[in-house]
Amino acid sequence: MHDTAAPPRYPTAVDAWFVILMVLGLGAALAQAVVVFPTSPSAAFLSITIVVLVAGAVGTFSYPCEYVLEADHLLVRAGLARWRIPYHAITGIAPSRSLWSSPALSLKRVRIDHGRRFILVSPKDRAGFITALQARVLAAHLPAAH
Repeated sequence: MHDTAAPPRYPTAVDAWFVILMVLGLGAALAQAVVVFPTSPSAAFLSITIVVLVAGAVGTFSYPCEYVLEADHLLVRAGLARWRIPYHAITGIAPSRSLWSSPALSLKRVRIDHGRRFILVSPKDRAGFITALQARVLAAHLPAAH
């Protein structure tokens, strides 16, 4: 019999400052387009094009942003990007507030060390995620029963 239960999914936390920064930045560019349109429609068009491209890039590389505890690996999804980290390769899990670029929309993060690398994630339920991930990592490091 196969286990048909969906793997646990942890959506990213989103910091309000991040949303405000994006809205203000894009809003300022749109306001600039409106102001310059009467004297320079081409500059207004350029501003609108930049807003569309930036909004598209942010959406493409950040939505959806979630962390899925698959049977044998952690799947990190951030827009079109995917990282698959086998549980047996994980050597450390710790809370973090690092500013490094990562598939995380909050500074309340979790650092996951694997091999010589690390990844930072920001699940809404940080404590629950850490507990569930630690259990899977521990199980992956236990010797197989015969």
